Amino acid sequence: MSIYYSKQVLKGLNEYKKALVSYPILKERAIRKTNAMKVALSNVAQSPTSNPICTQQDLGQKIVNGKPLIQTLRRFNYKDESGFQWAFSYIILGENILYTRMLPSRFVVKESQLRNIIKESIKRILNII
Repeated sequence: MSIYYSKQVLKGLNEYKKALVSYPILKERAIRKTNAMKVALSNVAQSPTSNPICTQQDLGQKIVNGKPLIQTLRRFNYKDESGFQWAFSYIILGENILYTRMLPSRFVVKESQLRNIIKESIKRILNII
C-alpha cells in the first residue's frame, strides 16, 4: 500500500519537527522522533482496517443522528516516546491510504497560541496573589 498525506497533515508533521528542533534536545533526536512517527503511520498499511471508525468531528467526521456518516474514515492514535498523543484520520482508497487530518498534542502550539497561554497563566497567578 502507498501512503499519502493531505496538506494539513504534511503541515502538522513539519510543525512537529520544527517544534522538536526548538526544544532543548539534539537535532538528531528531533529527526528520529519525527521519523518514528512517519514509520508508525506507514505501519498502518499492514492492517489498515484494524483501527476504529473515526467518530471525532475535529478529524473530519460528519455525525448524523449520533452516528458517523463516513464509515471509511478511520482513526489512528500515535503516542511518541515521551508519551504525547496524536490522532490521525485516514481513508483507505483501494491500495492506498490517505491521511486526511492530524490533531497534534496540546504541547506543540503556534507562537501566537503560546503567547495566549502565557498571558492567561500570568493573569491566573496575579489573581491568586
